[in-house]
Amino acid sequence: MKYVLVTFRTADPNLPGSGYRYPKRYSADRVQSSGSGKVLYDFTKGFDANGEQECLVLVDDALADRFATDPDMRIITDDQATAWVAANLSVAAIPEYSVDEPLVAAVHARVAANMETAEDREFLDPDHDSPGVRRVNRTKEALFDVRGE
Repeated sequence: MKYVLVTFRTADPNLPGSGYRYPKRYSADRVQSSGSGKVLYDFTKGFDANGEQECLVLVDDALADRFATDPDMRIITDDQATAWVAANLSVAAIPEYSVDEPLVAAVHARVAANMETAEDREFLDPDHDSPGVRRVNRTKEALFDVRGE
């Protein structure tokens, strides 16, 4: 899987709301079927003075390599993708923790009954790699729903 930074343009810079013009090799259908199926961009920023905006996609290597032959699309590194997300998207709305409520309720019941186990303590530890309460990675991995990167 590779990250591809895509530059798209307003269809007509002199006519606000005129739609978008994507690079010729870009295919939304292929993005959906190859990779995460998600496109990250910030519509609140709008187009820059040149009528351009960027989006980030995560696709399989073969499609990324095809996309990269277009001058308006380029493969970027994992670190560059992290920096792009930090600079272009607000991740504040993503919860800091993910909670498996039925599991946590069962753990709380065992704690209340004084039957807590070591495994129960792991379930409640957000930094332990177990279900229950988990700290959410609020960067590109969370946004693309990438596991085990």
